Amino acid sequence: MSSVTKADKIHKLPVHYSLSFKFAITLTALVATLLISYAIVITYTRIGDIEVDIDNNATSFTQLSTSTIGEAYLKYSSSEAYKFRDLVSSQLKKAQDIAQVALIDTEGRILFDSNNQQLDGAFKSLQGTGQAVPNEIKEIASQLRFSKQKERDKTGTEVLTIMDPYIDTTGRIPFLIRYVISYESLRKEIVNSGLQMTIITIIGILVSIGVAVFIARRITQPIDQMILGTSAIAQGDYDQKLNIQTKDELEDLARNFNFMTDQLKINISKLEDSRAKLQDTNIKLEQSNARLATTNKQLQESQAKLEYSNQQLEGSNKELAKTNKKLEIINDKLESANDQLAQANKQLAQANEELKQLDRMKSEFLQTLSHELRTPLSAIKGYNEYLLEQMVGPINTGQERALRTMQRNIDRLTTYINALLDFSRIEAGTIPVSVQP
Repeated sequence: MSSVTKADKIHKLPVHYSLSFKFAITLTALVATLLISYAIVITYTRIGDIEVDIDNNATSFTQLSTSTIGEAYLKYSSSEAYKFRDLVSSQLKKAQDIAQVALIDTEGRILFDSNNQQLDGAFKSLQGTGQAVPNEIKEIASQLRFSKQKERDKTGTEVLTIMDPYIDTTGRIPFLIRYVISYESLRKEIVNSGLQMTIITIIGILVSIGVAVFIARRITQPIDQMILGTSAIAQGDYDQKLNIQTKDELEDLARNFNFMTDQLKINISKLEDSRAKLQDTNIKLEQSNARLATTNKQLQESQAKLEYSNQQLEGSNKELAKTNKKLEIINDKLESANDQLAQANKQLAQANEELKQLDRMKSEFLQTLSHELRTPLSAIKGYNEYLLEQMVGPINTGQERALRTMQRNIDRLTTYINALLDFSRIEAGTIPVSVQP
């Protein structure tokens, strides 16, 4: 028994695109496609959620802050202007997405603008800038109603503007408060998410390339050994053996190959022996021809006996025909049973498809319910925080205790809703699940 030598490998025909190369490329492309698709879906989902949160938080902030800012302006506009500046500064710090606050009277004149500052950072006089606003803003101000729309600032960046009229104690609307909400936090999140997903995708592709190359080599190495082994046998080396231990079909194939080689060697040896025996047989056949003449006479006598046996065989054939007819009847019954079984399998497949559809409907319902609960809950949470901070008026100890109890329950309900949303995403297959001990 001899093994595959280097000389055998030299005679191996070159392969331009090997099986291992094709397998590695296919697996890498599949993994890359899945990772890129996953990154795009996650990024767009995250962007939508953040944009909704910014919109909802800004709406809640403006509704709670309008009366506070308006009352402070009427109170401190003629004196103690620093108190109004401090109040506006504290309000802007609470909502980092608010980029600008401006007070506009019903004729479209700017009474105050938080972005109009001195070099030392202090706001200018509260007696009005004397500056007019654009016509579209003046038109909205003249309507004296709450409005919310997306615009572009002087730099061309998209922002959200909210116009909220201030109603004084007499029911009159002396001015409107214009809030400009920046999407800078959303843009930062887009950049961060894109960077994270790019890094994850690159790492996944590199890992998949390594795994694909490793698996391809594990699969094609035994095949290469078989190619070399068959080439050696084709050249007359019937002692060639394959030593493949992969514990799969390739190992079974190698075992059968070795068995075939042994049988081929034995058969060739037998053929050589048979050729020698045939020469002896030819001599014996010539001797037998003489005896055949005598045997022919005996065969004629036996022919009469065979005719009698043929009659008996005809009777047996009739019995065999009856048996075949019974077998045909049984076969028809089996075919009918097979048709019934196929129909049952088809009904079972339809039932399985209906179950899958119900499961998808359940996941979509959970996700929709989570989003619908999350939006009003964010508004409730914002109102509760402003009540706790006494932004809309003083509260006593009992009210504070009740509000903090509400805050804890709101946080708990938010956690449940987020968990429900994550559960629906897991069932929908939009986020991966890693089970760890």
